Amino acid sequence: MFQGLSHVVIAVKDLDAQVANYEKVLGMPAVDRRETPERGMRVAFFRFPNGTHLELVSNIGEDGPIAKRLRELGEGIHFYGLRVDDLAATVQGLKDDDVRVVSDPTTGIAFVHPSQLGGALMRLI
Repeated sequence: MFQGLSHVVIAVKDLDAQVANYEKVLGMPAVDRRETPERGMRVAFFRFPNGTHLELVSNIGEDGPIAKRLRELGEGIHFYGLRVDDLAATVQGLKDDDVRVVSDPTTGIAFVHPSQLGGALMRLI
């Protein structure tokens, strides 16, 4: 069963510039910044009191999913995450209903393919 919004991930070309913009607009600082070279990306997090968060992501170099996304689609929402109470059961239920789900059971990550949702990629948390 779906529980609600977990987070939204926004792909940006210039992480430092966009962090400054979001800090100004939101009136709060990014609480965590990190690089994940193995995934070719840099990330900044804005956490809200209700437990949700906003992530800004940019690429390191010209490879990786964020670099590809920025080349193909430009800046914008990369995906949004929804909390579920039982990931395996939710994924199986969606598959039973012929919903295209991309998942990796070994890592507990699942996405509903954007073709199912008007071009929006949904991550199940």
